[in-house]
Amino acid sequence: MLVLMNWKRTPKPDLATDVGALQRQVQHLEKELLELRKACDEARRVQVRLDEVTANSREWVWEVNVAGNYTYVSTAVEKVLGYQPGELLDSSMFTLFPTAEREDTRTAMLGFFNQKEPFRSFLHRKVHKDGTAIMTVSSGVPVFDAAGNVTGYRGADADITARNRAEKERLRQEQQLYHVQKFKSLQKFAGGIAHDFNNILMIILGNVDLVLMDLPEGAPEHDMIQDLKIAAQRMERLCQGLTEYAGKSDVNIEPVAINELLEPLIDKLRREGPPQIKLEASLAANLPPAKLDRRQVPEVLSHLLTNAVEALEGNGGTIHISSGSQHFDMAALVHVHLCDGMAEGMYVVVSIADTGPGIPEDVLPLVFDPFFSTKPRHKGRGLARALSVVQAHGGGIRVSSTPHKGTTVTVLFPADAQ
Repeated sequence: MLVLMNWKRTPKPDLATDVGALQRQVQHLEKELLELRKACDEARRVQVRLDEVTANSREWVWEVNVAGNYTYVSTAVEKVLGYQPGELLDSSMFTLFPTAEREDTRTAMLGFFNQKEPFRSFLHRKVHKDGTAIMTVSSGVPVFDAAGNVTGYRGADADITARNRAEKERLRQEQQLYHVQKFKSLQKFAGGIAHDFNNILMIILGNVDLVLMDLPEGAPEHDMIQDLKIAAQRMERLCQGLTEYAGKSDVNIEPVAINELLEPLIDKLRREGPPQIKLEASLAANLPPAKLDRRQVPEVLSHLLTNAVEALEGNGGTIHISSGSQHFDMAALVHVHLCDGMAEGMYVVVSIADTGPGIPEDVLPLVFDPFFSTKPRHKGRGLARALSVVQAHGGGIRVSSTPHKGTTVTVLFPADAQ
């Protein structure tokens, strides 16, 4: 028996319809491809503009992942740190920090990262490719993915080494000007006090001498009047010190071999100095004569040596005395205390260094102030007077000190040109 089965005939495909749909898809893809090409071209133009801007900027732009490894470095990094961008890609940003500061700086940077917030004006040092350290300031913002997770940071670093150096120089000049003005004010004040006291002392000493002339030596009042004269003479010497500090004392300048003044002081210190102190001397030969006063300068050098000895009291240590000559230009003279009256030229140099406890940084600017002393039994007049005497010679004094390592006092006297 034949069974007739119903079957439905499959219609023939409409090729025209399929071709049209395919053409529309191709056109759509071509349009998307064109838009993508335009977007890529625009991205390249933006990248070129960004590279041009960053290449001519004092800042270099960077991007790091959450581990702190560089994923992008602008070409300006070569100007700042000496590296090509490719040398830093995939390396840790923390390797650019100085070894001694690396852990502290790394902790600070990771603190910013953990907060997931922007940071600005973070001052720190980085190491240039040549090994020198530069001061940089960094700012950065977190980079998020579509889910809101932080994937890294993007930011910029600027080299502010020159600016930082200029700021320090500005502060140094301001401090120098302040000390010059203070020194001149104190000189004027001291000179006025000394002048008035000397006028009074002349009357006292004159009348004391007249009384002593009329009193026999055995008279009971004689000793009292003599004590009064001794006290007035001590006051007279104090006024003389104030006059010297004011720069009004008579200075007899002549060419003198500085070693001739140093050698007797060194011999005396070797004979009479504490046994626990080691004395070293290196006096240069064939030095040019220094222009100085034979009476005043040995007193100054003796006082500086006494200060060095007292710095080593109790613990012992080493004092090194040296002499030499050196040409100082104005750039070198700025490191000399109150150098405003000094001229560029050749100077005879005396250096006295000790291995004592040093002078704290906050105390160092005060050591030349009259009546300032960190020692209870001292009056604080020695260094102030020493500075005035040396300045009256056209010279200067430089003090450098490192806590727990020692202090060096360097005295400069103009060399005789003949």
